[in-house]
Amino acid sequence: MFFKKHHRAIAVLAVVVSISGVILKPIFISQSERKKIDSQNLKREKMGIPKIEEGWSTKNDVVWSAQGEAQTEKPFHKEKEVRDDFEIDRYVKVESDSVELMVELKYLFRVAPDSAWSSSFIKFINTKDDYKIESKNMSLMQVDSVLQKWNLSRTK
Repeated sequence: MFFKKHHRAIAVLAVVVSISGVILKPIFISQSERKKIDSQNLKREKMGIPKIEEGWSTKNDVVWSAQGEAQTEKPFHKEKEVRDDFEIDRYVKVESDSVELMVELKYLFRVAPDSAWSSSFIKFINTKDDYKIESKNMSLMQVDSVLQKWNLSRTK
């Protein structure tokens, strides 16, 4: 009955992990929006740019992510920021309660392809007295190497 009433929308269930357990939250993306995302993802794939993941949604048409905060021991593709001139993908690995690692990968559309990529490796350190951020630039080859070690890929 539910799907008969909403036959023009695709229901995607996102798992939101909270302290009290798992909550299922429906997210609706129209079929036309899904087709647009799929078409853009094909272009991204040809260019080696990470795709908008299945089941992701956006509240502002700019930052795409899974609903809720992921609380996982495994590294994951946290979010994708989509702008007219560039896209930024953020991959995260939680090392401990006080250390989080992030690979931030940026693709610029209006520059030569060989200079379109910029990326950083960022370490967030949170101690009881201080918060520190360490960052260094990375090559695309280094990004691929780190993501491979984390069992992730920017192109899959």
